[in-house]
Amino acid sequence: MRMDEADDRVFPMSQSGCAYIGFGAESANEKTLTTMKKGGFILRNGMQEINVDGKIHLFPKTMVNAVLNCHEAGIHANCTWIMGYPGEVLEELKTSVAFIKWQQQIIEKNTVQNNCGYIDVKESINRKMFTATAYPGTDMFKDSHVKKILNEEFKLTFDKHGEPECNDAFHDYVLELDDATKVLKSKDGNYINYSQIDNKTYMRARSLIEEDRIEDILSL
Repeated sequence: MRMDEADDRVFPMSQSGCAYIGFGAESANEKTLTTMKKGGFILRNGMQEINVDGKIHLFPKTMVNAVLNCHEAGIHANCTWIMGYPGEVLEELKTSVAFIKWQQQIIEKNTVQNNCGYIDVKESINRKMFTATAYPGTDMFKDSHVKKILNEEFKLTFDKHGEPECNDAFHDYVLELDDATKVLKSKDGNYINYSQIDNKTYMRARSLIEEDRIEDILSL
């Protein structure tokens, strides 16, 4: 379901038995969403200032409303996230992390007020992130920066139309695309990072996510 569709219609959905809605949020940052070409529906209602642990963050109002409406209707709102998209900087990644933390605070508030019964509030929302991965045929795969890295690290070559040549290098690369949460490594042992976050910080952020310490990214 699109997040802009999670308006008044979620209440009759709840009454009919709906208990879970998955949202492909991917990022809570305006620039990253625009780069992903996901800004049209999510950003059309503008941005909203939200205080998370004393710091003001700008979140898409559509995303905020979708989460709040689902909570009010008694529907679990599950958002999926991606880190390391081409052009993303650390502060933009932190915006998504802050949104996740805000979601958790909403659950915590409801748990205290309504005795929702969560044993561990951290388990009530998705705190994981996929790693931005260049799958053949996607817009990301066609990005010039991404293609340069694919050529340098995986020896992929492209024809005059910009399409990958189906050779052994391409075959080996496709076999690596088995898990969207892992950070790819080239045969030379280099970690693949398409973002503008330096490699050391990028890998540290990835480790914090895997250790379920995603909030610590806000302190990097």
